[in-house]
Amino acid sequence: MKRSAAILVFLFLVMSLTSCLAQPTVNVGFAASMSGKNALMGIDGRDGALLAVDMINASRGTFEYHFNLVIEDDQGTRQGAQAADNEFLEAADVVAIIGHMTSTTALAGLDVAQPAGMVIISPTAATTQLSGREDLFFRMFSSADIEARLMARRIIQRGILSVGIILDEDNAAYTESVEAAFKEEYTALSGVIVAEAGFFSSENPDFRPLLQTIRESEPEALLIIAGAQDTGIICQHARMIDWDAPLFTARWGQSDTTIRDGGRAAEGLEAVVDFNPNETSPAYQEFLLKFRTRFNREPTFAALRSYEAVLFLAEALEKTDGKREGLDQALLAVGEMNGPAGVFHLDAYGDVVRPHFLLRVEDGHWITAESYQPGEGSRP
Repeated sequence: MKRSAAILVFLFLVMSLTSCLAQPTVNVGFAASMSGKNALMGIDGRDGALLAVDMINASRGTFEYHFNLVIEDDQGTRQGAQAADNEFLEAADVVAIIGHMTSTTALAGLDVAQPAGMVIISPTAATTQLSGREDLFFRMFSSADIEARLMARRIIQRGILSVGIILDEDNAAYTESVEAAFKEEYTALSGVIVAEAGFFSSENPDFRPLLQTIRESEPEALLIIAGAQDTGIICQHARMIDWDAPLFTARWGQSDTTIRDGGRAAEGLEAVVDFNPNETSPAYQEFLLKFRTRFNREPTFAALRSYEAVLFLAEALEKTDGKREGLDQALLAVGEMNGPAGVFHLDAYGDVVRPHFLLRVEDGHWITAESYQPGEGSRP
């Protein structure tokens, strides 16, 4: 009897192992900047994607496939993005690419992926250059013009009728999209842009002369369109020259890194974003707990959006039997999903539709001051 029981246990283990080995593997490319000034966003995006892959692979019976994330550093540059995507294309068995994290690298990557029939799902690219296009580009971030229009209305609501703008030209595909939509909306509401200054974050610029030049035009407020680290430093320099104007930032500049690098100078800073970092739902709290446990730090919007991108892709791959062919249509057919931070869906062009939130720094924390339903940031 003991021998029979041992044989049964052995057979069960063999069958279980065979079942695991038989589960087909799906290779998914992930490309983001893991080096350079914007590496924090890329690393967070990578880790959010890894967490989702862990969840999928642990839930046998729910998903049919074993997911494998193939990671490439796009170095935050156009050349790096195209090199990374060419690596995925040459691998032959990569079914889709999740990335890139900036608008400029996403545009560059699409130039390579689109002709080859490869789908790209960007967790965070928001340029309007990719809005309303029938292509193989999908995204988890709302188009940049929505946040820009809502910010313009917010500044007018505060009675501020003149603004100066400083923006990072290294990610011009995003920053210029925000700037253009903001200017259109703000001037339509009788606001005036009195000064503008561009810089290249890759060149480690001296912000003080730029801020002094903007200040000389006497704007009532400053809009910063830059990454989180630079946004925090710009806040510092604005206060160092005794400029106490209200400060606003684009979504790219909203992060705990901004508060860390801006310190007390970041107090009162406002941003309009398409997620609520103070979400209290059980699903979001579970995501936070899993990320903290796995990586021993707090997740950012980049981690959350990459996490959602993997889950969204997994749903579509179930419809294509894990194949690349037909994946674009399968993604559009997924419909509404209830992510950790709320419900979202893609429109007919693969652009995500979500609510937005007004955030403000108070006592060293981002607090949620207001919410906007989908459609509120559209053109009138």
